[in-house]
Amino acid sequence: MRIVAIGLPTEISEIISTHDFDVTYAVDGIIGIREIVARIPDLAIVNIKMDHLGGLALARVLARLRVPVPIVFVSESEEALPTAQKLANFTDFIVIPRLASLTDESYYKEISKTGKALKAALGNKTQCPLSIEEWTSLMAPSGRKRILIVEDDPISRKLLTMLLDKPDEIEIYTAENGLDGLFKALLVSPDLILTDMSMPEVDGLTMSQIMYLLGKAYPIVFLTATSDENIVRKARNLKSVIGYLVKGDMGNKVVLMRAIQDYIKKAEESAEASKKAYKKASLETLLSSISEEGGLDF
Repeated sequence: MRIVAIGLPTEISEIISTHDFDVTYAVDGIIGIREIVARIPDLAIVNIKMDHLGGLALARVLARLRVPVPIVFVSESEEALPTAQKLANFTDFIVIPRLASLTDESYYKEISKTGKALKAALGNKTQCPLSIEEWTSLMAPSGRKRILIVEDDPISRKLLTMLLDKPDEIEIYTAENGLDGLFKALLVSPDLILTDMSMPEVDGLTMSQIMYLLGKAYPIVFLTATSDENIVRKARNLKSVIGYLVKGDMGNKVVLMRAIQDYIKKAEESAEASKKAYKKASLETLLSSISEEGGLDF
């Protein structure tokens, strides 16, 4: 059995290692997604609480990507159990003080049976967050640029959509959070992504990292409520980020359109360089500069 263990406490990792399984360990959710997508294991054992990308958010990302891997969640309490049980890839929920099941090899055999059924179910599912208007734009042949706006605040999202309204030149797609933004980006392959940095569950930085790990280095411009240089520096450490816009400066349509056009041109010029950089880069290279800045917490 192939297992990817993500963000687990030492005592759980030690229990799993006593079995004769092919186990890959990942220290957090970002690396965990990379290992799961690369290996498609028989089982993922995931800690509910992790920095940057928690277990529940990780499970939702995998379900949206239609990666058919059953997940056993591990937590210090049962608080998240009702939420976990609603997820398509939920298989079991283990509270850390009660770890007896992980010591029994028959437990993994039963989980494996559940996993096969789950793979069949997920393999036939599809989820699509596109509106009718967005599908129409996506299917219609055009030379227009595609811009994806990822913003959890409905007023800011609507304002940006109105300011960028140039139907002869631009197709606008919108997402309410980083999870939907990730999935929509994979569907529409945008020429430019405008994303809020601070969003619940999956923020803009985490969304950008996942895209990069999946080989989708779409050009990204971060939207931020502040010009805080520390935040901006962290964002620029991501290879696909080409700039940022301060929300308070976006009220002028002429200025905003000029900035967007400049970023689209910059994205076009750097597209080939980004592809080459991705082929050569490793996860360690991607995350090293972020780690030096103290991670994604700000």
